[in-house]
Amino acid sequence: AVVSAVISGSVNTSIASIPTMMEVVGEYEYSHKDLIGHGAFAVVFKGRHRHHRQSVAIKSITKKNLQRSQNLLGKEIKILSELTQLHHDHVVALLDCKDTQTHVFLVMEYCNGGDLADYLQSKGTLSEDTIRLFFKQIAGAMKALNAKGIVHRDLKPQNILLCHENPNPMATEIKLKIADFGFARFLEDGVMA
Repeated sequence: AVVSAVISGSVNTSIASIPTMMEVVGEYEYSHKDLIGHGAFAVVFKGRHRHHRQSVAIKSITKKNLQRSQNLLGKEIKILSELTQLHHDHVVALLDCKDTQTHVFLVMEYCNGGDLADYLQSKGTLSEDTIRLFFKQIAGAMKALNAKGIVHRDLKPQNILLCHENPNPMATEIKLKIADFGFARFLEDGVMA
């Protein structure tokens, strides 16, 4: 009845009137309309905890895309798990990992400020104080990674995310977080990364 009413035009079909279908991943949920990014092997959605409503990022990786890169995913999960135990302020935390028949879901800390590449493009130039502040945060994260024997191998502005509480934050209110550990490796004695 609803389908025929929609086809005949007798029902208001505005997006606001259509309920959003939420996908469930363990204790978390997301909607496909809340896409925040995509890469070669995955898409990332903004989601939330089902009870606490805490915002999260949910990386959805289709297993059929993983046949060649299954090894990379296993390493990323192992490295993120190691870093989650570290609880470092400048490394994106892995909150949960779910493996289904068709997908792997990585539930991660949500960073609300986009990435450093977009920030740099919007600001044009940065003051020396801002550059110093940002480098100090990145260096702290790199030191923590090094202490765990981890090499990121893909550190670039697109993989450095920004978190802040104010809509138009000053540089001192921005926290940088290193993300996307898909190419990271554990260092082994005598082996180059």
